[in-house]
Amino acid sequence: MTTAASTGQALRRLREIAGLTLDQVAELADVSPTYLSRVETGQCNPSIKWLGVVSKALAASIASKADGGSDMGLTA
Repeated sequence: MTTAASTGQALRRLREIAGLTLDQVAELADVSPTYLSRVETGQCNPSIKWLGVVSKALAASIASKADGGSDMGLTA
């Protein structure tokens, strides 16, 4: 497996954990949904800066869901 492919798989797993669509992550991170898709499928090798921007958006979304709980069905 190439670095681009493993990076893309990890990014997709994080997005799925966050419960977000490609378009939602792209909007949160202010990146192109097409490029995000290409990264997830291993077709592109993104820069560290780009990965940082997308990772921050995903981390914020995951933290928000964990803090609120309601989006994850944890509150009554």
